[in-house]
Amino acid sequence: NMNLDYNQRSFAIDFVGIKYGQTSQFKYCYMLEGFDDDWNCVDGVLSATYTNLDPGDYVFVVKASNSDGTWSTTSAPLHITIKQIWWKTWWAILLYIVFISAVVYVVFQMRLDRARIKSQLVMERLAREREQELSASKTQFFTNISHEFRTPLSLIAMPLESLNAMEELPTSAKERIRSIQASSNKMLRLVNELMDFNKLE
Repeated sequence: NMNLDYNQRSFAIDFVGIKYGQTSQFKYCYMLEGFDDDWNCVDGVLSATYTNLDPGDYVFVVKASNSDGTWSTTSAPLHITIKQIWWKTWWAILLYIVFISAVVYVVFQMRLDRARIKSQLVMERLAREREQELSASKTQFFTNISHEFRTPLSLIAMPLESLNAMEELPTSAKERIRSIQASSNKMLRLVNELMDFNKLE
């Protein structure tokens, strides 16, 4: 058996019939099984040359005929194995597949993470917009309510000042009026503070 490396794909094989004294009268046929489709018959040539064979297993056989045309049985076969170049071996191909699969997986995960982050940012933006709309609605609501309270309170405060200025009213009535006026002013002050807070918001 012969084991050849990938860079030894071109070689020559010499052969000869073992019958002393009559070598020139032999006719030879040879074949490289796995490459030749038929026998190669030659006269006076004792060598077979092959170039750039593909990696794989081959079997070289030779048969010979003497001067009366009788063919011998084929010679003992010569098994030849040409090794595959390392980057075309099965383990190298498996390594390529694993590497490409890993790259595809990483790219897919990166795109998935990017899409997830983009979706999350969109959701957060929509949530902020909803919060801002809700906050604006609340502020507008409190502003409207404050105006609704402020107007009647102002209308209550003015008559109370007039009543408090009347001297013909008894003292007990004036005390009640001042108490009502103090409560009215306090509510009006609270409403004004609420309106100022809403403006600040």
